[in-house]
Amino acid sequence: MKPKTTKTISPSSPLLRGLSILKCFNGNSEALSVTELAKMTGIPQPTVWRFCQTFRSAGYLTSDSEKTLFRPGLALLGLGFSALSHFDPSQHARRSLVELADRFKVVAGITAREGLRMRILDRYQSADAVLSYNSRIGATLPMATTASGWAYLASLDAADRGRLVTQIAKAQPDLWPKALPAFNKALARYQREGIIVSSGPIERGLTTVAIPISSGNSATTFPLYCSAISSALPADLIKRELAPMMKKFAAEVRVVLPAA
Repeated sequence: MKPKTTKTISPSSPLLRGLSILKCFNGNSEALSVTELAKMTGIPQPTVWRFCQTFRSAGYLTSDSEKTLFRPGLALLGLGFSALSHFDPSQHARRSLVELADRFKVVAGITAREGLRMRILDRYQSADAVLSYNSRIGATLPMATTASGWAYLASLDAADRGRLVTQIAKAQPDLWPKALPAFNKALARYQREGIIVSSGPIERGLTTVAIPISSGNSATTFPLYCSAISSALPADLIKRELAPMMKKFAAEVRVVLPAA
């Protein structure tokens, strides 16, 4: 009698393929066509169409009158609110984000890894911020070129970081070589000072400071970041005031991270 084997879910399973379609919708993508979704996911258009019709009938997507453009439905929104309502770090970090943003006139946010991108879980922009930052809660940022992504990479041990960097280099062969020198410099500073600073390697004129928040009881790392135009975040201000305050808030949020 042959022993039973346990089947693993492959990346091409229907469930994961359907979820990959839903993940395409964020704050920067209000409405998407089947053609756009197929291009973003690599799934054939007929299959994307069938998924969209199923999601539409279940309330997870809505469509225009001609059924050519799709948007997130209320059922999907409900799942998002449910996830956020149980995300203790985001709730606890809100006060810190407000205090950081108002004190330094910046955009402050907290993110989590999703594939090779970082999803914004919460953010706050000071009314007097000297930066008009368009990314909204729920939007994603590329791990390869953003300080929050670099903070996530910095939090890993050398072996895990090397494996993830290999994935990034393979997935983004044009972008990663441009970002690599700045990332290596930021990583060296993190290893000395405990903070990631990205100052214009990709987005010129913009400075972002980030710090990973994780603990031994957490399976996930949540980078905390602050962004502003570079003139508003000079090096001495970062070292003297911003970095110590971010480290203080990170220590406070760390104790409420969910258990692994």
